[in-house]
Amino acid sequence: LSFEEFRSLIQSKDIQIIDVREPDEIEQEGSIPNAVNIPLKELSSALSLPPDKFQALYSLDISEPEDNRLVFSCRSGVRNSMALTIALELGFINSRHYGGGYSEWSER
Repeated sequence: LSFEEFRSLIQSKDIQIIDVREPDEIEQEGSIPNAVNIPLKELSSALSLPPDKFQALYSLDISEPEDNRLVFSCRSGVRNSMALTIALELGFINSRHYGGGYSEWSER
């Protein structure tokens, strides 16, 4: 997604943002509003959880993977594309990634 597409989706509240950076990176650098942190190394196991357990841990509803509009973000776009691959393989077919990552978000 481009910055403009991402910003538009945020405004429409039609996405769930997952930041795949490590918690210390988010603490030091900041995060995109309403993003949920699931580090990349934990993403596959997290998205494989039963929906009720996932919701209890992350406050996101993933009960219908094919209907979820997940958007992955990281610092600059490398990890979020790996996250997208993981999500697509697990059936989250409407997932995308924000290529500019937090670096672009914070600059704009």
